[in-house]
Amino acid sequence: MPMFSFSAPHVHSSSSSAAAKAASMPLSVTMTIWVYIFKIGKQILSRKFLLIFIIFILIYAAYISKIDFLQTFNKIDKSKKELFRKTELILNVSRTNSPTSHSNNYNNHKQPNNPKRYLGSLVTNLFDEQNYVLKRKFNINNLVLFPFETNNPYTDDRILAQMSYVPVQVVEARKSGRVKRKRIQYYDRTGVSIPNLSICPVNECDIVYGASDMQKADLVVFESGHSYFASPKPANQTWILYHLESPANFDFEGFKDKINFTATYSMDSTLVTPYYKYISYKDVERKDFNNSTQLIKDYSIGKTKMVAWFVSNCVSNSPRLEYAKTLKKYIQVDIYGACGTLVCERRNEECFKLLKNDYKFYLSFENSICQDYITEKLFLNGLKNTIVPIVMGASKAEYMRSAPSNSFIHVDDFSSAKQLADYLHYLDKNTTAYNEYFQWLKYGTLDFNTFTDCRLCMLAHEVENLKDGHWYTNMGEWRNNQCRNRVQPNI
Repeated sequence: MPMFSFSAPHVHSSSSSAAAKAASMPLSVTMTIWVYIFKIGKQILSRKFLLIFIIFILIYAAYISKIDFLQTFNKIDKSKKELFRKTELILNVSRTNSPTSHSNNYNNHKQPNNPKRYLGSLVTNLFDEQNYVLKRKFNINNLVLFPFETNNPYTDDRILAQMSYVPVQVVEARKSGRVKRKRIQYYDRTGVSIPNLSICPVNECDIVYGASDMQKADLVVFESGHSYFASPKPANQTWILYHLESPANFDFEGFKDKINFTATYSMDSTLVTPYYKYISYKDVERKDFNNSTQLIKDYSIGKTKMVAWFVSNCVSNSPRLEYAKTLKKYIQVDIYGACGTLVCERRNEECFKLLKNDYKFYLSFENSICQDYITEKLFLNGLKNTIVPIVMGASKAEYMRSAPSNSFIHVDDFSSAKQLADYLHYLDKNTTAYNEYFQWLKYGTLDFNTFTDCRLCMLAHEVENLKDGHWYTNMGEWRNNQCRNRVQPNI
């Protein structure tokens, strides 16, 4: 198909209009008319007049061609400019919303997979524990477990592979019953029950809490920024940052180059640890799965209110409060908590029932605009209560990696809060369009445990097989870069 199609040009002057009409006539008809005029002129007029007549015809033909050419050229030029404008817009959004480059903050080379990895094993303990059948197939000869083993760590979070893998030395040592146990120490954590690792594929680890006897640990887990932490790092000890909050609110400069690995919600973390994980039924399937129970109903029934928001932090690094107040000018927005006039206790089941039964939309607005920063606001408050989340925080592309397809509305898709309100009014009146946001329930689930502690134990054993256990050169830069140069919503 041609890229552009052109209609007959429209010119307002009378002479140009006549020329355009002549230009639009079929070529055979036009030539017949001019030949007929030429024959008459030849019989009654002198050669001098015929010469002038022929010159006039040539000038007229050139004039017609010029009009057609210029108008066609103008259309092509206009279409080309529009194409370039749209392309530049796409490129600008892509450049701004693409994952933050950390090339200056970690060892910037793709490490080959552990050459002994194929001698390990793949097991399904953690899927059996959740009554799932693992349908996704892994090739142990080319198994990617960590972000530095792939050219693009953003295409897969590697969680299922990490949940399945048993390192080779564990497999071999189990034959003699002499597996070396690893000590995992949570530096910041106290007063919390110790997790049970017995169900883990790799369970030969001892988890302890607190800072005492830290030199004995094989792997130390830090859960917050420690700008004051200046102690020397023991040789052969692995440090990992386990952090689920926005980096905009913490200082990580004290770690500098001491951190080996990370466990955060970011897709380029060593262990990706999301607040919730949506998992497709293409990857796992419930053992008691019954397709008849997945029929989609009308989720608009009984919902008489429009937009709800539970919020307690009125000062944030994102323009969420300003956006909500502007949106409220054009549509009903009920704000519960310290930033509004309504009250509902946080994490109260009655509040969740209120969302599920009364409201059509929920503001899942994060306190920071950062890469991959998607908290429980989307999953627990929104999706699990069959209410359509309106999201602000990560980019749309990053939400699409973490959330079910077509399950949310992103503020970046609208030029203003008013335009968003207009769309919400449309969905309120269009039941079919509203229910499209719940089709994902047929294709996957949020009820899935990623077993972070089991994966930590696997990492504690696998680290000795890696050629280079030191990934980050500047932890502060890696975390803080995730919040820089991000697209801000239009209010």
